[in-house]
Amino acid sequence: MKKIVLIFLATILSKIIFSQSGQTNSSGDNILRDKMVINNYYNYRTDSVEKKVDDAVQATLDKYETYDQDDWAKKGFMEWLKKHEYKKATVSFSRALSFNQYSYQVYYGRGECYYQLKKYDKAIQDFSAALYWASKDTSSLTGIYVRRAQTYWLTKQNKKAIQDYTEVTKLSPQNALAYTYRGSIYTLIKQYDSAMNDLNKGFLLDPNFFYTYYFRAELYAEMKEYAKAEKDLNKAILIAPKDANSYNLSGYIYNKLSENKKAIVVLNKAIELDSTFAYAFNNRGFAYYNLKQYSIALVDINKSLLMDSRNAMAYYNRGLVYQATNEIEKAKIDFAKAKELEPETY
Repeated sequence: MKKIVLIFLATILSKIIFSQSGQTNSSGDNILRDKMVINNYYNYRTDSVEKKVDDAVQATLDKYETYDQDDWAKKGFMEWLKKHEYKKATVSFSRALSFNQYSYQVYYGRGECYYQLKKYDKAIQDFSAALYWASKDTSSLTGIYVRRAQTYWLTKQNKKAIQDYTEVTKLSPQNALAYTYRGSIYTLIKQYDSAMNDLNKGFLLDPNFFYTYYFRAELYAEMKEYAKAEKDLNKAILIAPKDANSYNLSGYIYNKLSENKKAIVVLNKAIELDSTFAYAFNNRGFAYYNLKQYSIALVDINKSLLMDSRNAMAYYNRGLVYQATNEIEKAKIDFAKAKELEPETY
């Protein structure tokens, strides 16, 4: 996924055209020279000069009370890509769009910043605008569809996410990522045959893609084919040994098999790799619940809910702990919350 996004960003940046002759006042020569410094920003990529170039860009922009569209766009891209100052970048991109509302690159950049700020509705709006204005530039559409699909998935708009990944398969039939991620969503909505077809297609296109193994293991786990799931997870770990997702899923499977001590070992590894992994804390808490270590279970599940307050499974598991410790009213509240969040499951 990261590789696809980076390639797309390189394409976007290569297509941004920055004017160097828009100013006509007496300091025009100096402004032209300064704009050339900014324009050369993207050509300087080595560690030894990056900070100097960043400072030059900011100092140059700060000289002028009036920026044109291209100055604001470049400022936004610098704040987003180099400084990760997403709020500032959204302001800069908005100013650029006030000059030209047809720039799909700027809509995409602002959408990415909203995505990082978890303002997903705004991100979807900007990705949609980028798709509209990029309609004649098919080389850029794939990356934008992928990002909007991922945002739809995060907001549980699974059907729309599937539609976007389908558009990617039409534009780029050899795109393993699109089949793999669409397959993972089919798993979520329990369309297992469609999921398996997509994931197997992903394997054919890229047999070394980590997420194809991971998502197929997830599918096998849902189908209760745990031995096959473990086989795919072992391969996923060989490809990406520092990815916490594989260890978390392995722990989930051990819990299903009532091998809770083994579950705790691999979930410890997941948490070691990612100390903010809400699902791993929840799964480890469930393992401790099965071992009747209720106080430790409660600590883990509470941590999980602090990190993700909309995790229905964590509320359900905490309800089980409360039920086991005879705190019935608390258990009822948590069971009700789980049902509210996922009525089809609980």
